Amino acid sequence: MAANEFFFSSEDGAPGAGEASGEEEEDGMTDGSMTDDYDEAAADTVMGEVAAAAPLPMSRPPPKRPKLEERAAPQLRGADPAALGLAKDVFALAAAPADACDRLHRAVRDRKDSWAYGDDRGLRYLLGCWGRAKRLEGTGAPAPVCAFAVEAVLHHARSTLLSGAADDDGLSLFGHSEEGEVAGLLRAAPAAAAPFVAAVNSSMSEAEQELIYGPAIEALLRKLDPYSGGAVVPVGGPASPAGWRGLLDEAEALLGLVSGGGGAPLRTAPHGAAARAVLARRMADEAARLRAGEWGGREAEGLGVLRLFSTAPVGLPGYGQAKPPAGGSSCHHEDTGVLRSAWEEVWQLQTRQRLILTAAVLKESESRSAALGWIGAVLAANAAAVEPAHAQPGTEAAMARARAGASAEATLINLSSVLLQLCAPFLEPSEERTGKGHDGYTRLDSL
Repeated sequence: MAANEFFFSSEDGAPGAGEASGEEEEDGMTDGSMTDDYDEAAADTVMGEVAAAAPLPMSRPPPKRPKLEERAAPQLRGADPAALGLAKDVFALAAAPADACDRLHRAVRDRKDSWAYGDDRGLRYLLGCWGRAKRLEGTGAPAPVCAFAVEAVLHHARSTLLSGAADDDGLSLFGHSEEGEVAGLLRAAPAAAAPFVAAVNSSMSEAEQELIYGPAIEALLRKLDPYSGGAVVPVGGPASPAGWRGLLDEAEALLGLVSGGGGAPLRTAPHGAAARAVLARRMADEAARLRAGEWGGREAEGLGVLRLFSTAPVGLPGYGQAKPPAGGSSCHHEDTGVLRSAWEEVWQLQTRQRLILTAAVLKESESRSAALGWIGAVLAANAAAVEPAHAQPGTEAAMARARAGASAEATLINLSSVLLQLCAPFLEPSEERTGKGHDGYTRLDSL
């Protein structure tokens, strides 16, 4: 009840707008009598019956992506001693390789994976190789040698990334508990790492991008999902150990979204173009499943991108995959003194969700139609789940069972709040008159 009242109050607008009706007393209660006709005991009984029943079967997730054979490594046949010396310098090898073919690539793999060099291994090592290969282009070295050095670095970077996707346990470089190697590079040395990551992504095929960034996006969605141990918004209790801000920071890093500073909207960076394209294709695929009836609202959240909006106050009814996290709200639903901080927290959460959605998939024309189609399919699937129960007024059990097959209440409230924020330009027209359609209003696709 506390969580529901909290969300109903937060719908009034900005933080602090969810004041309780009537004059507040010091204990947070109102001076008016309660006239709520809601039968909380009956509703709790119905929800208990639904929770005790066997869980609804969930449609099967999309099939696993097929594994790809690693591309053949580039080779520079007939390399002279001078070219081999340049390869030694570019890849920081102890000695010049015997050739610029298999032996060079074996030496680079051994150097990349060696723990003897501390942190200078993996992608961090290849970032250094990339910088040396690019500088080689301005030294007057032969063009074939320069081109070979750049392509060799890109080959080993692709192989390193794909090795995490080939293990069927998600992208190892975007681990569940630690900062991913790519995110660490972009945070520690953004000026050097961003063009390197962008070049690696550009060298990939669409299938390679799916194998690398598909598991990374899925791992992020699992961490955001409260029902698999993700972040929650505290209500009258201690803060969640897994903060939603850190997870949304990770989402921005993965999708290449950069803060403009001073409250400016997020900007898209080239190094996140591959991840954003994978996200848009996933949205299009999920929308097709929803429209075809293969998925419903429950699958959209339990298996899909909708988990981006699933962070919620503890204890709010969900889609039944697992029990809500322990430590739910113990405060009274009219105790606005306790709830006010949670209202502000949720408003900030929903605003961050809107900024990410807008920058990641609504600004670029290639992904906008997929994103808007996905939103429409999600809303239609959830409406279809509960409309039959609405046609039978007074049957609380039917409505509870219908809700068990739909997306979580909090998730749909978050998504609805994001959509309302996107509609703000329509609600507050400007005085600009250009003669182009709806004068004074901003189109959704121009946000």
